Amino acid sequence: MNDFISLVPIRDGSKGLKNKNISKIQGTPLYLRTVEQALRITEKCIINTDIDSVLKTKFQNKNIILFKREKKFAQDDTHMNIVLKDLLKKINLLNKVIILLQATSPLRKDQDIQNAINIFNKGGFSMVMSVKKTDSVLLKYGYEKNQKFIPFAKQYLYKNRQSLPKVLSPNGAIYIFSVNEFLKKNKLPENNIGFYEMPALRSIDIDKKEDLNKVRKIIRKSID
Repeated sequence: MNDFISLVPIRDGSKGLKNKNISKIQGTPLYLRTVEQALRITEKCIINTDIDSVLKTKFQNKNIILFKREKKFAQDDTHMNIVLKDLLKKINLLNKVIILLQATSPLRKDQDIQNAINIFNKGGFSMVMSVKKTDSVLLKYGYEKNQKFIPFAKQYLYKNRQSLPKVLSPNGAIYIFSVNEFLKKNKLPENNIGFYEMPALRSIDIDKKEDLNKVRKIIRKSID
């Protein structure tokens, strides 16, 4: 696993739930739960953040690397490509494979990460990401343009629900990609993407207070 390095990107601003990434479950902040999980899989973990309290934390584990994100790269509309581009400009990670782990996916298991790694290691994919099954009827949807309905996929617009293919949605929990692949175009791969499917329960992404309370109950119940 020497070629792999974990990355946990967290930012201060959150409209749905204030201080979301440092909210605690069983006494441990969300981001730290993910960092501890990352270090069970990879030797080192980078925390990319603009959160002052995190940046001031004196971690005893020397395998935790703190990277200060500038506020201009921590806005609501800041794309992850920009965050990664800034990081890779300042830290040399050539020939490394990044395992990007979302802090707000606390129900993700270590085995989920390992399974995604196994898929990546088989080769043939530019990136492997975790997904969850979603409603296939989405294939019949479209968007509005100049007061016209533009279907997302014309071939499925008039299909019966039963004949629609399985639809998967990224759940944000895991992204695995090589640094060299990213640097080719300074963006996450958009083609030749492999996937690892996670069940809906473990795919819960904490975005608001209700999500946090739900996850707390699930984890408390699993411990009891």
